This record gives sequence, C-alpha cells and structure tokens, in this order.
Amino acid sequence: MSEEILKALTQLFAIISKQDSGTSTIERDFVISFYEQELAKEMVPEYIALYDNVSY
Repeated sequence: MSEEILKALTQLFAIISKQDSGTSTIERDFVISFYEQELAKEMVPEYIALYDNVSY
C-alpha cells in the first residue's frame, strides 16, 4: 500500500473516531491492529503517532 493511501486512511480513521465523543480505546485498538497487519513492524509507531496527532 502506498504511503499516500496510508496517510489518507489514517486521516479518515481519525476523522471518524472524533465524530461521536472523541476517540475510544476500541477505535484506537482497531487502527493499531490494522497497521500491524498492513505495515512493516518498524513503521507501525510512525503511523500510530500520526493517527494520535490527528484524532486527539
């Protein structure tokens, strides 16, 4: 998956997470699980940080 698509998905995940009453643990865990399945292990923390920056 390209970096541009991953960044767009990350932003989409964050926007959806913020819709109700903020990001829940379940939503964040889903995003982390997605990253762990789709990314190399060393890239996961970078995308989690990006998600956290946008979603909180």
